[in-house]
Amino acid sequence: HIALSSAQIERNRAQRELETARKRLAATWGGMSARFQQAEGNLNAVRTVPPLIQFVPLLDHNPELGRWGIEILQQQATLDLERSNAVPDVTLSGGYRRLNSASEPDESVVVVEASVPLPLFNRNQGAIRSAQARLAKAQAERREAAVRLTTELVEAYQALSTTQAEVAMLAAQVMPGAQRVFEAVNDGYRIGKFGFLDVLDAQRTLGAARTQHLDALVAYQTAAADVERLIGT
Repeated sequence: HIALSSAQIERNRAQRELETARKRLAATWGGMSARFQQAEGNLNAVRTVPPLIQFVPLLDHNPELGRWGIEILQQQATLDLERSNAVPDVTLSGGYRRLNSASEPDESVVVVEASVPLPLFNRNQGAIRSAQARLAKAQAERREAAVRLTTELVEAYQALSTTQAEVAMLAAQVMPGAQRVFEAVNDGYRIGKFGFLDVLDAQRTLGAARTQHLDALVAYQTAAADVERLIGT
């Protein structure tokens, strides 16, 4: 009865966690409640983990780094604009002018005038330095984000590799071994070789192995989702 009550408590807790997860998933698209029946997926889909070096270049697809890339382009464009504003606008004007002199009364000349606004030596240097500082700040923050995301990727990759190896070992060795022991003890119980407590013990061992395998699968899929989130694919 104690074991049954404990199992019911675990079952109720799992149902509450499932309902919470459904609501949290619905909230990602602005829903107040989960109107879908179930989320499709294959918990047992476990693939061989590629080397870490294949994942690192994919960090460029991360939305956060993409945001900083756009910010850097905008700041560079602002800097280019401020530099162009540093070039004085030269205004040209021209026309004809008639010279009235005693020797050449009908002589005309072409006159060209150029005007350059003052001051000549400021050349928008304050705005340029400000734009340069904003560009350098954006570049530094992108490098900082890249280092942080790389660290997160390494940690997520280690979790992915560890759980993948754990799932493989549980599926290939632990669970089959526990299953064989349970079947042998159960068969022995039928012929009087083992007692009922031996059967219960073997059954608990098999159940623990299955639970451990399930937990490892959940950990693997969670780590895989973390890696996919970081590389943006």
